[in-house]
Amino acid sequence: MRNLTRIFLTLTVSMLLAAVCAAQQGGRMKKPNKGRTRPATSQPAAPSREVVVVVDPGKIVVPTEVREVGNATINYYGTKDKTDVSLALLQVYEHRQVPLQLFCGFEVAGKEVVRPESVRLQLTWDPAEFRKGMRLFRRGGSLAIEADGRQFNFEAELGRCPQRAAGVDVCDSMHARVDFASFEQILNSKSVKVRAEPHVFELSETHLDALRDLLRAIKSPAGKP
Repeated sequence: MRNLTRIFLTLTVSMLLAAVCAAQQGGRMKKPNKGRTRPATSQPAAPSREVVVVVDPGKIVVPTEVREVGNATINYYGTKDKTDVSLALLQVYEHRQVPLQLFCGFEVAGKEVVRPESVRLQLTWDPAEFRKGMRLFRRGGSLAIEADGRQFNFEAELGRCPQRAAGVDVCDSMHARVDFASFEQILNSKSVKVRAEPHVFELSETHLDALRDLLRAIKSPAGKP
């Protein structure tokens, strides 16, 4: 009986040892994956495409209809259904033999020229006659108009300011928006003095009569399309 027990124990131990050895051999045969990955296939870079935008600076919108009322030019743009009325006085004042130009105008919707809310004014030196060292408009300066003794003050915007004089910027043009009621009253005055710092000048009766063509354009009926 003791012999059978020993035999049985011996067989059991042998089987356990055999199982352990087999497990160890199996573990050696399987090599762990150490993160070795297949190199990714690189995609060829897409060819760069250069986008070129061509802008034609000389492209001009041609008005559908053009007519004149005295010195005023009326341009109607049918594609936008708007009308632009403009007038230019090429010499309202002169400084160092260089003329100061005055441009006026307004824009309204539709073809009929009606009273606008405001009129744009621009004072600028003739660029063809501009000379270095001229007294230009001062930055921070205002535009004031005295008409038959009544004072009108307008907020002014300045154009290019290429120089400094005595620590003050000086600019080559001055722009302002004038409400139409004031504009009409100024043009119907007998004496009109303009102060565009540092310049002061008076509009002649010839200037005023030419500018009144803007008022006459409103009363002029539009032609048939």
